[in-house]
Amino acid sequence: MPSLMYSYCYRGLLLWLLFSMMYSYLY
Repeated sequence: MPSLMYSYCYRGLLLWLLFSMMYSYLY
């Protein structure tokens, strides 16, 4: 199922973006 893989990739990308924003805000 490619849709499930796309969903996981999208979630991972969102998490990475959130952490990068938090990191740049703290440091």
